[in-house]
Amino acid sequence: MTETHSKLNYGWIIVVSSTLMIAITYGVMYSYAVFFKPIADYFNWDRATVSLVYSASLIIRGAISIGIGWLADRYGPVKLMVLCGFAIGLGLALSSRVTHLWQLYLTYGVIESLGLSGAYGIGTAMTSRWFIKNRGLALGVVSTGSGLGTLFIVPAIERLITAYDWQAAFLIVGVAGGAVTIILSFLLRSVPSNSSGQGSSLKTAPRSADVKDVSVSKAIRDPKMILLWASFLLFFFGIQIVMVHLVNYATDQGISPLVAATFISVIGAVSIIGRLATGTGSDKFGIHNTLILTRIFLAISLVWLIFTRSLLSFYIFTVLFSLAY
Repeated sequence: MTETHSKLNYGWIIVVSSTLMIAITYGVMYSYAVFFKPIADYFNWDRATVSLVYSASLIIRGAISIGIGWLADRYGPVKLMVLCGFAIGLGLALSSRVTHLWQLYLTYGVIESLGLSGAYGIGTAMTSRWFIKNRGLALGVVSTGSGLGTLFIVPAIERLITAYDWQAAFLIVGVAGGAVTIILSFLLRSVPSNSSGQGSSLKTAPRSADVKDVSVSKAIRDPKMILLWASFLLFFFGIQIVMVHLVNYATDQGISPLVAATFISVIGAVSIIGRLATGTGSDKFGIHNTLILTRIFLAISLVWLIFTRSLLSFYIFTVLFSLAY
């Protein structure tokens, strides 16, 4: 009984380590918003050019994530997250030395995308495997990592840029983020085998009647999967536009860069509450209803943004947006 209890408890170590790795991933990813203008001004690039680098990184990261998931199943999560941690450090360190646009596409768009592609998929997958009861709560906690990253890491990077420059900030964040990710990766552990009867509640809990084992090829052709993909495609399209351009838009309205960076922090802080609420809400009211509710809040917030000009209206937007994000 004691052994089973200890194995069950280790699931929360998985939750903590996954949350922190996701915090690093999203903190680095969304910090592009505060790097945006310094990079554009330094190289005298227009905003469309700088935006395209980030867009390319999103596409590449999405494509790499599929392979990362397959490789994690084949070689284990520890090796893959060590690789991702190394790529985070290397990608940002090389990005700090770029002199031409094509180099930034390579260092940030490709190498850094590899580093940022693993934490969310591996972290949420491992958490799902460790939990049957309270799975929604556990996944809700893990997903708060993105909020923690935007709350603490993004403003910290803004201060690094202000104190030094964007090149030094890239280097510092790369070394620190990569090193911490590698350390945390060694805490990951697969669900213990239930062959001896230990930890069986983790893997052999009763399955609902509508849950079936299907092949990947059949799953991706399922209309429900296609609708889910479409939903997330549109959702993250709206999310990424806001997260990358909100600081720029606010500074265009006369708000200082340091104050504008706090909008990202507010989004991170409020989204932690939202993620915990949707995690427990999905356990109580169903995933489908919870998903619809978040989309409604997102639509309301984006309409509000159209008319946002003052400092107060920006903060109201960030709260509404965060509940969906």
